[in-house]
Amino acid sequence: MQGSEVTPWLQLEGRYTAKDPGEGQQAKGRRELVQKAKQAARDAGNDLDRFFGVVVTMDRGTDLFGSAARHAVCDTLSSLSQILQEVGHGFGLEHSRAVANPIDYENPFCIMSGMTFGGDLTIPNNPSIRFSSPTFPDRFGDSGPGLCSPLLFKAGWITESRIVRIATNGRMPAAVVITLSPLGEMNPLHPQVVMFGLNTPQDVTYFIEYRAGGWDRGLKQKSVVIHQLRPDGMAYYQNKLSIAGGFSIKTQVLQNSGTSLRDRLVELVST
Repeated sequence: MQGSEVTPWLQLEGRYTAKDPGEGQQAKGRRELVQKAKQAARDAGNDLDRFFGVVVTMDRGTDLFGSAARHAVCDTLSSLSQILQEVGHGFGLEHSRAVANPIDYENPFCIMSGMTFGGDLTIPNNPSIRFSSPTFPDRFGDSGPGLCSPLLFKAGWITESRIVRIATNGRMPAAVVITLSPLGEMNPLHPQVVMFGLNTPQDVTYFIEYRAGGWDRGLKQKSVVIHQLRPDGMAYYQNKLSIAGGFSIKTQVLQNSGTSLRDRLVELVST
């Protein structure tokens, strides 16, 4: 990340007890580990107050966690996907979920569900998605996917110029013509997210995003992805529409089993 700095390896004294039985003892051990690491960095002349937070990297298998207290801990066994999910916690982000199985770690298009990248959630409670999901392996280990648009929006990391808000009657969005650039593209030619709110059968904000390239290169197919942001503040994956080429609601000639792309998206939102 721009503006980050890396210290030389530092020696930490003492025994690490975060994995001892008991949630209270684990939390205590984790706090102490971060405190020791930060103090060691300060003793070596590093001014940590200049930074938003810290990432502690251990040189052996130790632990993996992140906290809204602006810190994360990883070790040599951690992949880039795992590390960046914990860094997300350091920025105050929660795990993401899925409509089909509304528990943590079930969103295959969000880094805040870690290793579920690209999985097929048509079978709820299927643990195999964590091991069969495609990822992009680079020299730092598996990486991806990007952060889903509801969490980008919630964190304030996507500008209004990259969002199209669609009017609705509470039950259905209005008919519109939109072209989307891929989510995560740094200099998009078009907006990257479509948003609209429905209040029937429940109060939900819907997000439509196009996932292709960049961190999402591990996907088997480019996909238009639908997410929900619910009143509980959590992001839920709802459905996807895999496509062979680029995506544009404007291109009405694209067909899916005799149904226009726009009609197919409305159908997915309604499911």
